[in-house]
Amino acid sequence: MISIEQREQMIKNGLQTQKDHIGNHWPVVKLFTPDANCTWLLSELDPEEPDIAFGLCDLGLGFPEIGSVRISEITSVRGRLGLPVEQDLSFQATKSLLDYANDARAAGRIVEFPVINDDMSNELLDEIKSDVGDLVHYSTHLGQLIYEHQLPLESLKSSDDTSNPSEIYAKARDVAEPLSFAALVVYINAFADALEERLKA
Repeated sequence: MISIEQREQMIKNGLQTQKDHIGNHWPVVKLFTPDANCTWLLSELDPEEPDIAFGLCDLGLGFPEIGSVRISEITSVRGRLGLPVEQDLSFQATKSLLDYANDARAAGRIVEFPVINDDMSNELLDEIKSDVGDLVHYSTHLGQLIYEHQLPLESLKSSDDTSNPSEIYAKARDVAEPLSFAALVVYINAFADALEERLKA
């Protein structure tokens, strides 16, 4: 259910937590029950007892909480149809465990994006709308370039250009320095502009 590479990363995170006592890593694995409402975002394994994981646990009761859980207990959970727990293979963390926890407590369940509620100021809502609008605009621009020039996605990768915005963002994720939504918009815009210049050349 959890790959060797994922286990190694989670143990590495556990060792780091023992060292700095912070433990706010990005989730490595998302597990869920396909026939129930249970979800686990796990970021660490106990180096001394790797059956014990640390992460955000959502049992579908409206009260997601950060804590420790045994992998063996998770694998024993069954939903209404008796189906086993699965890993969401498409999951890629976009923020730290604490950020997921804060958003989950506000929403009453694990969510990818924060819930917009009435307590948010109009200024913050306008900022969010502006960022989303920019993201849609620049993503559309990038998509049009890919479509018009019939570019395979592989051609967008550059191993020798360290200024490539997508590489910068990937490196930031690797060192667990999450970028804000607005910063991601800037990188998408820069990437689209850089691609357009290359196509003109």
